[in-house]
Amino acid sequence: ALPICPRPRPRPRRSSGRDKASSPPNVHHLRPGLAVQQIRLLGEGGMGVVHLVRDSILQRQAALKLVRGASSIRLSRFQRETSVTARLDHPSIPPVFEAGTTLDDEPYLLMRFVDGESLSEILARRDAEHTGFEAEVQTRQLLQALIKVGEAVSFAHSRRIVHRDLKPANVMVGAFGEVFVMDWGLARDLSESAEEDMRVARRAE
Repeated sequence: ALPICPRPRPRPRRSSGRDKASSPPNVHHLRPGLAVQQIRLLGEGGMGVVHLVRDSILQRQAALKLVRGASSIRLSRFQRETSVTARLDHPSIPPVFEAGTTLDDEPYLLMRFVDGESLSEILARRDAEHTGFEAEVQTRQLLQALIKVGEAVSFAHSRRIVHRDLKPANVMVGAFGEVFVMDWGLARDLSESAEEDMRVARRAE
């Protein structure tokens, strides 16, 4: 507790190595020595928000997921997602760069930014934009993408991880043919007991 005195001194705060008051707007201080610049919003939902950010040290873009208003329920789900995703080292699963708590006490997950379209978006416009030979070529490309999805899911299963929310909206296809299975927030770790899984699931409802 702070000492009681006529002129109380302010509480010491965690320092990032630079004065945050002088920082440009939309900078997220992840830890001392590492701050990322927010570029744009990628998405938001019940768990939190995802921003496209730039790492000024490594000069690369990344996806930053932040948990807003972190309750014990959200933290449990977020910690599970972080742990599961970090353990799945596969070319078609976005790698985790790091995770922790920002200097503003927000749980975060920093991972690869996938620049592309979801499989659902591709399928929605497929019939309207492609006919004949072009449609046949794209069908073959989509089949190749599904093979990569199957390989990623098979790898996860070998690690006793089940995605449980696999759908076209959670598959991203990049401009150079790269394919990623996204959003492992509902994944089940089969090494957990059924009781533990149900406890987390009930909390999330």
